[in-house]
Amino acid sequence: MIEKDTGSTRARILDIARELMAKQGYAGTSIAHIAGQLGTSKAGIYYHFKSKEEILDALLTKPVLAYAHIAERAAQGAPAAELLGSVIELTAELKEFAGFHSDPSTIHALREHTQQADIQDKQARIIAALAGSRASQAARIRARAAFAVASDGTAAAMAAGGDSLTTGERAELLSAALRALQPS
Repeated sequence: MIEKDTGSTRARILDIARELMAKQGYAGTSIAHIAGQLGTSKAGIYYHFKSKEEILDALLTKPVLAYAHIAERAAQGAPAAELLGSVIELTAELKEFAGFHSDPSTIHALREHTQQADIQDKQARIIAALAGSRASQAARIRARAAFAVASDGTAAAMAAGGDSLTTGERAELLSAALRALQPS
């Protein structure tokens, strides 16, 4: 019973930290802020996490694993439409991370963490697969543009449309990403 409560509390801490960091930035969010929102003491937070950095690492675990899965499918030769569709779905699912990329302190903290480097490595492998083996510079540029349409385009569409995507919007994003892959 205690383990279930501990897991539930840990999940609530992560939910609160994600929300606060998205709104206030990494530097603007303290352990005291998280504890206050949870209705506990700082010691209650430290029981579950050693530091704010450890909380950020825990928050990055899900995106790292998700990008690893897409990168694995890319290495297995999955078609571009499947890869880009997966990036769109992942970006939509991880909408709570969208605010992380607009705050300089959060960006700096993310750059300092190994898991962020893991995400960037997985993204680079997906982009390389989209470009194809022995790709020209032009193909690499198109692949990066297609990835940006799928990820940044999705985040922008969600921000403009109330944090959700319709089926039509998902289809339009995928279509635009696939068009970006085509030579002009």
